[in-house]
Amino acid sequence: MPQAVVIYLCTNDFSTTPHPSQLQFETGYYNFIQVLRTKNGSSVEIFCMYNSPSYAIAKTYIDNVVSRCNGEGDSRVHSVDINHVFLPEEKSSDGHYNANGNIVVSNVLSAVMAPILGWSTDTSSPTAPGAVRDGAVAGADAGSTLSTTQLSANWDVSVDTESGISKYWYAIGTTPGGTGVAAWADNGTASTVTKTGITLTVGTTYYFSVKAQNGIGLIGLPANSNGQYAAVTPSTGTPPVVTIPEGIHAYPNPVDFSSNAATKFVISDTTGAKIEIYSTSGRLVRKLTAGAGSSTIDWNGKNEAGEKVSRGIYIYKITGNAGTSVTGKLVLKR
Repeated sequence: MPQAVVIYLCTNDFSTTPHPSQLQFETGYYNFIQVLRTKNGSSVEIFCMYNSPSYAIAKTYIDNVVSRCNGEGDSRVHSVDINHVFLPEEKSSDGHYNANGNIVVSNVLSAVMAPILGWSTDTSSPTAPGAVRDGAVAGADAGSTLSTTQLSANWDVSVDTESGISKYWYAIGTTPGGTGVAAWADNGTASTVTKTGITLTVGTTYYFSVKAQNGIGLIGLPANSNGQYAAVTPSTGTPPVVTIPEGIHAYPNPVDFSSNAATKFVISDTTGAKIEIYSTSGRLVRKLTAGAGSSTIDWNGKNEAGEKVSRGIYIYKITGNAGTSVTGKLVLKR
């Protein structure tokens, strides 16, 4: 059953000569309402629409019928006066309302019908996803990828209490909020995505951005992932060896230690090196030593006391035994 029925009366309903008398019109109109009531049930709201500036007598006739129905106990019958002088640009050549005119009508009808039917108008955008995570596993955040052709992400759902979420949009870039790798694309209502057919550069960090669209087309603010690092293993060969691009001193970066992963520091000094890891406040967190001939050394995300450190940004310094040194930033995710 519908929630409502609108009886749409136009001026040409009174354009014939002679047009119906008041008794004929009111009797016929009343009987028509009873047919609608029988067909649609007692809970349906019936809205009797007219435009008094077009034909003032229609207001009298229809208001009489509505009053009669209300007096008989049917309070779900209502009068709606559009009360608008339609401009030439709101009417077609035959005098009927065109698209512009019908917008006027619908705006008036909506204002009258909404409070009666309990409708609400959605004027707010949906919320941004609570979190956007890299990787295909729902609820898990990957720090790196071994693929050169695809990236995945998952995210928390957005909320729109008025018209709901109709779809999500995602994009991929090499900076948070960027779209240079993949422009905004429709992902339907799914909260996971795998984008294939792209070309990734080893040593680059890639970021997903996700935003929601509600039922009436309003789009919310985007949320960004914290990035996944492209560190690629060769497709053949045993054991696999991670290819490290020139200029990379720590990988993966960002790193997620929650999956028992480790970050590797690259040692370019063949005589050995020491690695010092500091907090952004300058406090020494961990010191590692690499012997002669070492090409990398692992850090498991623990401090000198063996405790896991918190997520955030850390500063590392690699000092070779021959005196060379390099510093950089390491992003730790959990």
